[in-house]
Amino acid sequence: MRRFFSFIAGALTGGLVGAVLAMLFTPIPGQVLRNKIIEKSIDISNEVKVAQKNRRIELENELAKRRRPTPK
Repeated sequence: MRRFFSFIAGALTGGLVGAVLAMLFTPIPGQVLRNKIIEKSIDISNEVKVAQKNRRIELENELAKRRRPTPK
């Protein structure tokens, strides 16, 4: 289990370093890049909120089904 978490930590660290280097060496002007990052983060945030809302509805429906008494 410890090796798994070490792998995940390494992968996240590598991804973060790669993302920072890509931003530093990209030929796009700073303000344009920042605007793109902001737009993408807003898009991802909205997608996560929609997915969370849908999953919550699914789980509430499943819970309601399980709470119903079974017919005898």
